[in-house]
Amino acid sequence: MQKPTYIFKTHYHKTFNAITYLLLCLLLCMHFTACTKTITPIDCPFTDLGWETTESELFDSLGEYTSSYASTYGGATYTYTGSYYDKDGTIKYMYNDKGILMSVAWAYSAPDEASLLTLYNEIHSDLEATHGKSGYNTENATNYGDVWKLDEGHIILSVMLTNTNKALQIAYVNPLNNNN
Repeated sequence: MQKPTYIFKTHYHKTFNAITYLLLCLLLCMHFTACTKTITPIDCPFTDLGWETTESELFDSLGEYTSSYASTYGGATYTYTGSYYDKDGTIKYMYNDKGILMSVAWAYSAPDEASLLTLYNEIHSDLEATHGKSGYNTENATNYGDVWKLDEGHIILSVMLTNTNKALQIAYVNPLNNNN
């Protein structure tokens, strides 16, 4: 009768060791995949950062910001100088109150209305070639604007023309904000 007990114990130990080995392998796999942070770049032509980029990662990547102010999302906006379409402008990184990057925008002020509208038309044509027709257009004499509502995040192109301001902004919005 002792022999069956010995066989049972040997079989039990082999099974226990195999299960322990498999659990250890599973834990190691989970550890290495969970510890690696992958940043998916935003489909945006003027930044290589992703929606997962934290504020500290932004500073590490781009250095000291030009200015900072309250974001419309409840957090902070950090501005950096940046070029787009060979024009020097300002890139804005807007965070919400939880530290999530909600929008990236490039803003440009033009010296005159004609050059601003030329730039607007060029960017608009390129966006339409890539994403199709916009789902929204203000068609206002002093305020032009289009919105491309995409699953990967909305794109908002707008122009403001007044006696004192001639500005264009293109914003890429985090898909978390698609319903707003």
